[in-house]
Amino acid sequence: MNDMSENKIDLEDLERAVTETTGSKAIGQFVKQTLEAGLQLRIGILREQAGNAMLKYQQAGRRMSARLPYGWQADPGDPARMIPCEYELEVVGKIKAWREEGLSLRRISDRLGTEGYQPRKVSRMFKGRTVQIKGEWRHGLINSILKRPTRD
Repeated sequence: MNDMSENKIDLEDLERAVTETTGSKAIGQFVKQTLEAGLQLRIGILREQAGNAMLKYQQAGRRMSARLPYGWQADPGDPARMIPCEYELEVVGKIKAWREEGLSLRRISDRLGTEGYQPRKVSRMFKGRTVQIKGEWRHGLINSILKRPTRD
């Protein structure tokens, strides 16, 4: 449960109390909305801080999950760390260049396929076990690659 849902009843009680005390429903609503805005700000700041910390760890080569960001590969000497993948970084460079030329996400995914660039393999369940199968270039994947912050 997040902070907003835990505090929602308390804010409604506070709104009623302020309304009864001041005799003004407008003041009660103002107090409630101001506190809700403060909670939303707090949640937003915490999300930003967590995201920035995760990105900093990743840029330092620390793995944050089993699924590595595109452009990175597992370090053979230390699986808890990751290193840049030159092939994928080349693909990212092509994607960004084509996007700057004005190509749509679907055109970029089609062009990657026709020019022979191979996407990552993906894990799928098959007959009760996980197998690696050939991935596909899709516009959603291209979009997520473009949205990802670049490494310094």
